[in-house]
Amino acid sequence: MVRAWQAIFVLVVIASAVLLFGTRAAPPLAESVPPATTTGASATLAPTSTVTSVPILMYHYIRDYDNPIDKIGVGLSVAPATFERQLNYLKENGFVSASLDEFVQHRLPEKSVILTFDDGYADHYTVVFPALKARGMKATFYIVSRAVGTPGSMTWEQLREMKAAGMQIEGHTVSHRDLTRLTQDDILKELVESKRTIEDNLSTTVNHFCYPSGKYTEAIA
Repeated sequence: MVRAWQAIFVLVVIASAVLLFGTRAAPPLAESVPPATTTGASATLAPTSTVTSVPILMYHYIRDYDNPIDKIGVGLSVAPATFERQLNYLKENGFVSASLDEFVQHRLPEKSVILTFDDGYADHYTVVFPALKARGMKATFYIVSRAVGTPGSMTWEQLREMKAAGMQIEGHTVSHRDLTRLTQDDILKELVESKRTIEDNLSTTVNHFCYPSGKYTEAIA
């Protein structure tokens, strides 16, 4: 059973469709979220916040893209100019970017927002990272470990730079396969190998992961 991984990961369900800006409902967290017990920068800290809910804005591609043949790709894309306006809105209206670790550890500032980016696309480094840095904001990036360094994806060197700048790098499995269609052994392989690869390459601790396409079952959770 994969249920044992609840002691290692905070299982986060993030739907695969882009959340339109202004959406305030956060994706559901797993029913049982264990206390954080990691070491290093994300080590357990005493709770300092009573905030119990937070909007999560989830993105995939940040690019200008309107290929009528690729409706899925269009639906997963947000134009850079639109993205910049969204970040400006958050800053101008007093939102503070936070991490999922802070949420789990009850350390969220008031009026927090969590920004997440799925799949590790190259534009997360070339477009998203500079935009966040310019505004003093942070985000969580869910990485498909086998895709790192391939055309269209970020490299390990870029991910190290982002991590050093305060971005959170977490798991999105090895190959982005639908976990609900895999055997228990293959599910564990997708989770364990992804976690190990990211930790080995970034000298970090992977605390949670994002389900590919937001698909899961009770057995997986």
